[in-house]
Amino acid sequence: MRISLVTVIVLLCAYRVVAQEPAMSAMRDNNLSIAYGRGFDITKAVEEAPRAVGIDYFRRLDHRWEIGVMADMLFYREPEMGSRFIGVAIGSFALVPERWYVLGGLGFEHEFEQASTRPLLRLGTEMNFFLDSSNRWAIVPGLFGDVFKDEAIFSATVAVAYHF
Repeated sequence: MRISLVTVIVLLCAYRVVAQEPAMSAMRDNNLSIAYGRGFDITKAVEEAPRAVGIDYFRRLDHRWEIGVMADMLFYREPEMGSRFIGVAIGSFALVPERWYVLGGLGFEHEFEQASTRPLLRLGTEMNFFLDSSNRWAIVPGLFGDVFKDEAIFSATVAVAYHF
């Protein structure tokens, strides 16, 4: 009787340890990245695609959810197009934890030459390809769509990210 009671207690404790979620201490809580990309206006026939440089910061909430901000500068060759700043508050969900994310958020675009600002919706996906065994450095390709009231811009980016 005592042996079977001890066995049941040990098995229950072992099951409880195995059933726990991944330890948060093994995952990095912060992510800072610098990105370069090209945008394509899919609603207009624009010959020159803008070049974009961005900086992103994300904070992990749990093993699947993150929140963050994305700040991008868009540069056009045509002077009449000018340069633009985009700021977006982002929420992301990990389809594969620490690897593949889908993102969505609300933000704004400010055009400097015309001093105008308009809201936008950003949807996208990113995938981490880690460069080292400690999962600190990664190359992160991404695909995004920025939806405005009267146009939509599709962009492809590649970033270098540091997880800390």
